[in-house]
Amino acid sequence: MESSFSINHSEDVSVQVDQLLRKHYFERGLFTDNLLQDLANSFQNEAYVKIPNFVPPVIETGVRGEVCNLLDQHAVRRELFLKVTSNTPRFMENVRQADIKQKGKIIPAIYHSEALMFFLSMIVKDEVILCPFEEEKYLITRMTQSGDTHGWHWDDYSYSLVWFMEAPPPELGGTVELIPNTHWDKENPNVEYYLEHFPVQSRSHAKGDVYLIKADTTMHRVTPLRGNITRTIVNMAWANKGDLEKEISHETIIDMYDI
Repeated sequence: MESSFSINHSEDVSVQVDQLLRKHYFERGLFTDNLLQDLANSFQNEAYVKIPNFVPPVIETGVRGEVCNLLDQHAVRRELFLKVTSNTPRFMENVRQADIKQKGKIIPAIYHSEALMFFLSMIVKDEVILCPFEEEKYLITRMTQSGDTHGWHWDDYSYSLVWFMEAPPPELGGTVELIPNTHWDKENPNVEYYLEHFPVQSRSHAKGDVYLIKADTTMHRVTPLRGNITRTIVNMAWANKGDLEKEISHETIIDMYDI
């Protein structure tokens, strides 16, 4: 039976969330050794894995409310093409990390949870660490208009987790397409080469789904919406130690959000 615990915003939300997640991942028996190994194998083989039962219901309910409030107050429409990914499009609304950090509590608490990072480390077989660039840590993205898309791209840091608050049926777009084991050369991104020479994989998702992707070496995109329908996600990014040794210039975030 699910705990009757509810998040008390007058207390330290970060501590409460971390305790809930620690219990969820390691004490309730939801994630057996066999399941964790299956998730790890999928991630190793496909650079992508769906994570079932990502958080307990009390946290999911809190996040959904927080996302709605943040979108109402801080969403900004973006329509642009980014040179560092072969001029692929970005048509969407976003809430920046800075606004989530200032006005949100549960999303930042989940992101910084040591229990969550340890759990993800077990799946990726690598030490998951906080992203060193503040603006890449977490974002909210909403697509609402026909043609809205997040064009082909890579991420600067190793691991990206996407959590669906709302998802259209796959026949109306908004699906994830990906090409693993690719390299992002920002001077010559060569998206067309990968599309011509590598098979494109497709993944569809429903409301509540969560997936983890090896985002710096997997070229991926969101297919354009076919109709005025809503797709809303929370995106969180983590690094590994190898990322800390790279020179990362963050063009996609800087150009997207006018930092």
